[in-house]
Amino acid sequence: MTNVSITIVCRRLAAAGWLFVALAGSAAAQNINVTQALDGFDGYMAKILKDWNAPGVGVGIVVNDKLVFAKGYGYRDYEKKFPFTAATMSPIASNTKLFTAVAAGMLVEEGKLSWDKPVRESAPTIRFHNDQLNNSVTLRDMLSHRTGITRHDAIWYKSDFTRKQLFEKLVYLEPEEPMRQTFLYNNLMFAAVGYLIELQSGKTWEQFVKEKIFDPLEMNSTSYSIADMVKRPEFGVGFTERRDSFERQTGAAGRSPEGLVAAGNRAAQHSA
Repeated sequence: MTNVSITIVCRRLAAAGWLFVALAGSAAAQNINVTQALDGFDGYMAKILKDWNAPGVGVGIVVNDKLVFAKGYGYRDYEKKFPFTAATMSPIASNTKLFTAVAAGMLVEEGKLSWDKPVRESAPTIRFHNDQLNNSVTLRDMLSHRTGITRHDAIWYKSDFTRKQLFEKLVYLEPEEPMRQTFLYNNLMFAAVGYLIELQSGKTWEQFVKEKIFDPLEMNSTSYSIADMVKRPEFGVGFTERRDSFERQTGAAGRSPEGLVAAGNRAAQHSA
């Protein structure tokens, strides 16, 4: 199918989504004949959808910072058989964490946050469960899931708590393990970093990401919520897998810094 070896690490799909593949730097990438390289790719994607029992997927390929291929496969709405196209929007879930980390890194460059100094030195209002955490937890720890504090997702999932209120609840989260000894995935730490971005920039996470990332990269078809996504002409509808069938999923919940941005195909054009 292609003389360029591409490895895509993926997980079982429960909803329509986008895959972006970026090739850059190598001679093979610079001289690639896209049409020739993608010979048989449609058949390959049909097999992928069947093997993974997925309703639909969008594929974007970027070569040397240029979008060279964007196409949808399968259905964006399996029940109504609406096709997944290059214009379909779908939630990217915890891939949103990348935007939070990049935004925090911008504030590190501005001297308003630090990767490796205790985060309380930059934002004294943050409080963890004990003095050891207060005196030690860094921004890098929070973004690397190595604080020793486990998920506690029931606190935020489908709740009405504001980002500030979630930030203030960190003090009640007891550590499960010693710091920096194990990986414990934690969405609340990303919610907290989202609020740190607000404290240190004077703008909400949404405003900061839009002004610093979306606007400069012309990511005009990117949004922050399911509610906004469903107002667009084409959006992916989630499904829950039940053996060899699909059950329609009516919605999804998330809070932007730790896990929900809806991205359309044009994100690929500016993502490399």
